[in-house]
Amino acid sequence: MAAIGFELAMTAPLEVLFARRFHIGSVALALYVLASGVGALVIDVFGTGYVPRLDPRRALTSGVLIFGASSVVLAVAPNLVALVIGRAIQGFGGGMVGGAALQAAVRVHDSRERALGSTQSSLMLGGAFGAVAGGLIASMVPGTAGYRLAFVVCAAVGATIALYVRCRLPPLPTGAVAPPRFGAPRIALPPALRLALTIGMLGHYLRGGLENTALPLVGDARGFSTAVIGLALGLLALVQIVTLRSARFVFSRWDPTRVLRVGLPLGVAALVLLALSSSAGVFLCVAIAFGVVDAIAMIAPPLLILSLSDTASTGLASYRIACGVGSLLGATTVTVAVGVAGSFAGLPLVGGALLGSMTLVGALGRRAAVSSA
Repeated sequence: MAAIGFELAMTAPLEVLFARRFHIGSVALALYVLASGVGALVIDVFGTGYVPRLDPRRALTSGVLIFGASSVVLAVAPNLVALVIGRAIQGFGGGMVGGAALQAAVRVHDSRERALGSTQSSLMLGGAFGAVAGGLIASMVPGTAGYRLAFVVCAAVGATIALYVRCRLPPLPTGAVAPPRFGAPRIALPPALRLALTIGMLGHYLRGGLENTALPLVGDARGFSTAVIGLALGLLALVQIVTLRSARFVFSRWDPTRVLRVGLPLGVAALVLLALSSSAGVFLCVAIAFGVVDAIAMIAPPLLILSLSDTASTGLASYRIACGVGSLLGATTVTVAVGVAGSFAGLPLVGGALLGSMTLVGALGRRAAVSSA
């Protein structure tokens, strides 16, 4: 999982910056960002009867190869059409990897906290080094050539990882009777589950809108190099790893809603600092703070969703849909805001997602208190 995370994160700090080097307008940039979210959403929504029924080894190998193919397309992209196609393929591959990783985790571990925490932290461990490596590679060659070189290296890394996964990962039978199929999901959504899914969606809105969009764009507007931006995202990922590794300890003592009540206000404070300070040191500190916030947003909502769902497979399928919607909305709305009003215009939207999550957590807590009374 760490190697897969390395590949997925290599180009994360570069993708929006690379597209802006084509001097495209705000609408075109939004389309570019939207394409990845649409690709991920397609596999998350219509693949709920497909990915969970595949052997995770096969699903992971396929997802990694598809993601690598997207890097090849982006590396040679001459225009907006090719950029959009590459991003759509990237989203599809990344979504397939994400769904397969979660399904594999709950089959291997007895503890849900351990399953989610170890899987996500392993992906983040690779991501911490991948983001830094991608930024450093891009900074080695001036202009768009550096970005293209990073995409080529990412594709080569993906091919190597796919071969390794295929050869070394043991089979994990799904136990599914029905064959894999694409189609619309059939998921019941009682009120409490809708609240939990919305919280999960806003958590991925935060990730899509901040980590991969607002944070690198603010860093670029401040004049920071791609290496500094990559370092910030790497630190963010490292802090996520530590927080996720602590999940079993934390969530065995506090329920997810209580943890969210502590973590979300930290995100609001970090966002204010990001908007007000032009210091590279503060920029890195903000990234560290959001490492804690994002980790909480990654693991607390799925734990809530699993506790409210009939089966783990159904809960994870519904959560993956929420992830896709949130990431798509976050990246798209922030990019549009940035294109229309400047690099800092996405920060109020991220702040709104944080405040909205805090409100929904309070509502879910009150509903739980009434139900237990």
